[in-house]
Amino acid sequence: MRRFILLIVCVIAVFSTNAQDRRDQFEITDSMRQDLLDFLNDGTNLTLDIYQNDKSKLDTLIVRKRRIQEGPIKSHLKFMGVEMSGSIENFVQTLIQKKKLKLLYHDKNSKTRLLKGSFSGFECMIAVYPNKNNTVGRVTVALPSADNWSDLESEYSLIQTGLIRKYGNPMTEYKHFKQVDPSDTGKFMELMNNECNYGSTFLLSEGSILLSMQKDEANFLSAFVILMYVDISSLREAKNAITDDL
Repeated sequence: MRRFILLIVCVIAVFSTNAQDRRDQFEITDSMRQDLLDFLNDGTNLTLDIYQNDKSKLDTLIVRKRRIQEGPIKSHLKFMGVEMSGSIENFVQTLIQKKKLKLLYHDKNSKTRLLKGSFSGFECMIAVYPNKNNTVGRVTVALPSADNWSDLESEYSLIQTGLIRKYGNPMTEYKHFKQVDPSDTGKFMELMNNECNYGSTFLLSEGSILLSMQKDEANFLSAFVILMYVDISSLREAKNAITDDL
């Protein structure tokens, strides 16, 4: 019942805050952003702190990243079984029709769509962002909010286990806290104060999937698990479209 009420609050927030506020709900954390930048920047070596004492893992990650970036495009990343390809309009309509998602909001300026529906057994908020050429750029999923670390970690672990079962172990994983061995209450407070990074990144030939936690800006007493799907093929196509116009 508590989660249902929190979800209603989250839905109401869609209409009670402006578009920028809602987009901020799906912004990635610094650690996720670093992983994403390292993944997207061609020819750049990774300098992730979590690998500085493990050269073999760092070398493996660099090699795999370069293979993904420089290799031939074979297929698109899939979200809920739907290819992240083509126009954002067609992609969203397919999710609505085949996956029974409901469109909550359409930002006419950024062309971002906010949807709601069932995802991996949770009632989630789902945001779809376009590339500059109006193709599907990335998809983020926000699981139901939680007001304690135990529930939050349970949701995170369930999603991560499913991702590992489908895609294998993550290429990066970080669980960084300011305090040494904090209690669950301490962990939650650090998350709410932006003092911890907790997440993992799955690098695939089709793109990347980033899993993390972040505080809920619409409800300062809670936080949620967030997933981001980034399709490398669509990003390449968008880059090529921009270059062709120059």
